[in-house]
Amino acid sequence: MGTIFNRNTAVVGILSTTALASVLLFVAAMWIVTPQTAYAATVNWDGGGDGSSFSDPLNWDTDTVPSTFDSIRIDGGAAANSVVHLDVDFTVSADLAISSGDELVVDPGIVLTFDGPVDNDGKITNLGTIGNAVSLDNSGTINNSGTINNLPGTTINNSGTINNNSGGTINNNHDIINLSGATINKCGGTINGTITGNQPVNESCDTSPPDTQITGAFDGKGKPIATNGKTTNTSAKFFFIGSDNVGISKFQCSLDGGAWTDCTSPTAPYSNLQTSITHVFKVKAFDTSGNEDPTPATWTWKVNPPRLK
Repeated sequence: MGTIFNRNTAVVGILSTTALASVLLFVAAMWIVTPQTAYAATVNWDGGGDGSSFSDPLNWDTDTVPSTFDSIRIDGGAAANSVVHLDVDFTVSADLAISSGDELVVDPGIVLTFDGPVDNDGKITNLGTIGNAVSLDNSGTINNSGTINNLPGTTINNSGTINNNSGGTINNNHDIINLSGATINKCGGTINGTITGNQPVNESCDTSPPDTQITGAFDGKGKPIATNGKTTNTSAKFFFIGSDNVGISKFQCSLDGGAWTDCTSPTAPYSNLQTSITHVFKVKAFDTSGNEDPTPATWTWKVNPPRLK
């Protein structure tokens, strides 16, 4: 009995096998070249590294820098009142939450893109560029000194405060909804586009510096030291005041050309002062707008050697 060879069936079988193999190879290739979305477990900031850099893996509870697909939490806990500096360009594709008391700072030159929802109960300080492509819910504070691009079809729901500072720009290509919140445009910042609800409040910029006065100087025995006067006592302390159109925030002092350091009136006594030379004490005030006195108050006096008996 012979063998019957069906040529057509054999050819179809070969072609079918070849086609199946091609399909499998195509699927495998597409799996390799197509990014696979993998939403990882929540990654929490713990500040266990340098305590500030987003790019330091030891600052995260997984000891790895979050990926774009991670759920990111800056929520205090063991690292309450954290200030996290975003020092690398980053895209949030899953979600980001910032708790009250914590702050995310977008450093100068850095781009942060929101492709996933963001919930800010704390503070976002933008010195770089933020691109919002989804929804941003703000019940905390956003301080913008860089650029915020609210892209078409996206919304910023604001029940907190948005401060657009001098040099800051908000390009609102869809909608900022001021629910119960406020948008404050400070010192000539730029806001483009429509805002629904409470309209922006424009605040003028305070550029007037404060003034500082020294009201008295006393040696270690409580005796007054006249300006340009002389003493044999090697200790001195100073009293001073500041005035400003808005308010004084702090003072800084310097002795004999040394570094400026924060100080209060009266100063702690300057002791063991060198004799036979003229000493110079300076103090300058800072106001609540950050302006400093450009002409610090100055007090000079000479410490003479003690008289021989």
